[in-house]
Amino acid sequence: MNLYYKLKSDKGYGYVILIYTHLSKRIELSPSVKCNKKDFGDGKKDNPIKKTDNEYEGKNQVLRSFKENVYLVIEKLKSEGVEPTAELVKLGMKQFKRELLVVKHIDTLVDKFPLLYVLNEKYIKSLDKTTTYYRSICYRLRIVEEFIKNRGDVQIDFREIDNQFYSELEIYLVNKEFSNSTSAKIISQFRQFLLFAQRENFVSKVNVDYKTKLPVGSKKVISLNPSQIEVMYNYRDFDYYPIEENPTSTFSKHYGGWIEKSYIIKDELFETIKDPVTKRAKRDSNGMIVGMISRNKFNFYTTYEVVKDMFLFSVATGLRWSDCVKVKVGDFDIENREYSIIQQKTKEEVPIIENELSKQLYRKYSKGKSVLQYLFPLNCLKSDFTRQNYLGKVNLHLKEIGRILKFNNSVNTIRRVGKNPTKNPSVPFYKLMSFHMGRRTHATIGNKLGVDMKSISQQMGHSSMTMTSKYIGKDDDKLKSLFDFINPIVGEESIPQTAIESSLESKLEYLKSMKDKGMITDEIYSNRVNELLKESGF
Repeated sequence: MNLYYKLKSDKGYGYVILIYTHLSKRIELSPSVKCNKKDFGDGKKDNPIKKTDNEYEGKNQVLRSFKENVYLVIEKLKSEGVEPTAELVKLGMKQFKRELLVVKHIDTLVDKFPLLYVLNEKYIKSLDKTTTYYRSICYRLRIVEEFIKNRGDVQIDFREIDNQFYSELEIYLVNKEFSNSTSAKIISQFRQFLLFAQRENFVSKVNVDYKTKLPVGSKKVISLNPSQIEVMYNYRDFDYYPIEENPTSTFSKHYGGWIEKSYIIKDELFETIKDPVTKRAKRDSNGMIVGMISRNKFNFYTTYEVVKDMFLFSVATGLRWSDCVKVKVGDFDIENREYSIIQQKTKEEVPIIENELSKQLYRKYSKGKSVLQYLFPLNCLKSDFTRQNYLGKVNLHLKEIGRILKFNNSVNTIRRVGKNPTKNPSVPFYKLMSFHMGRRTHATIGNKLGVDMKSISQQMGHSSMTMTSKYIGKDDDKLKSLFDFINPIVGEESIPQTAIESSLESKLEYLKSMKDKGMITDEIYSNRVNELLKESGF
């Protein structure tokens, strides 16, 4: 008895055949695996297809499984006391194929590909690497792959994905201290992969019915308030000013530790390309014009300046980073006063209505530029791919900007890992800042100002108002005034609380202005604030 592979080929490619010989008689058995002649190796080995074939792992797996099935037929005949002749083995394999529902061609051969092979060689390679979601998808699936390998089951089959598998994965994620929200996203991403495998005929049926039992709860919406937006918009110390134009410019003080002048962004101007030298005013330390200086065909900005303005543009428009980073000068419709944006995530067109904030930012960055240029310059290559992947740095820059602007109010959040939620330690507001906060701020402020939910939902490109509601924070001002119709008790406590708070607030603001101007030290400021708070019963 002898079993070996052979490539049956008339040209440069053909089918791999399994040859079975017994008592000088031989038969050819076909696993229906195609292969190029140059990619076929030693037919005596269990893995005859070489690594030069892009699908060598999956094809070799099919060949190994087919060969094992032949051995099963042979052993079955022997156990029945029958000689495993070539003809009987051939008949036995036909029956075996019918029982296992094995189809004729490798492209539609179901339930024969290892799960991890399809995951890495098919699904991940099919993803669009230019999107901001590519890394997140890969990260989540790598965690599932790590779980499978820890189980010692790298050859796991799709049919082994049952509710027990999901339960063990859920426990694994909790033990790794992933939040319940993250765990739910990981499991959901794995289900998306399973559906892909079924859709592409790598498996006949998959189990995607499992629902995680981890309590997710509603996520606290953290957004900027109007006063923070105003502070951010009016802050000009990030703005780039050449020393010869403004000798008192101190923007570089915020970039300690940066390599040389890597924080400066050079943005080409379209209108001055033919006339590379123009003139602009030269000012003294008091801002008075003292002459004219040459200007080349570039505008200059600093990194924090652009990141701050892009974030404010997201606040004004509700755009995600993936859309904001692709906005070009020509995306603005001057006649209708709106931006025409095709969202990266939904692939749907969304008109963004202009408002005062977006108008000022557009004017600042569009002046002198071609309609084909990006609205916002960045310190990276000018391509959608590199700009999309700049988000990680942008989120770090936003936290630093928030620290500089003293967004220090304490924020409490809830961490849900497993079934028992815990309260995280309070952190300063700026530590939670990220670009996506602009989108939540847009929805929250719009709601507070009375914009109807449907308009907010449409501008944000949501498929339902239920999704939009998750972006809107509670209205503290309206909650505070909920029972203002109650008259205070006449007597010692009849002084309106608002008057007390107003007086205290004005005193605290006055002290802060004195400290900011250097009229009092930080120690005196701190002591006086504590005294005022005690006097007011805090």
